[in-house]
Amino acid sequence: FLNDGSLVEHKNAGFCGTPPITYADFDGSYSLNDSTLIVNAEYWGGVTETTWKLISINPTILTIKMIQVVNGD
Repeated sequence: FLNDGSLVEHKNAGFCGTPPITYADFDGSYSLNDSTLIVNAEYWGGVTETTWKLISINPTILTIKMIQVVNGD
């Protein structure tokens, strides 16, 4: 999570989860509205939007709970 509202996710680079798994960095963005965090990020198949409930945050730890995931093109 970067201060300008952008982010980089390091995750599975392909559709298959069978080892050996390759990983890549995917660009995205985020917004925070009260305690709801919305993350939009690329993945190997397009773009995904994930909604999270912010539980707690401090300078070194972010605690969140996933609410919803929507995959699109």
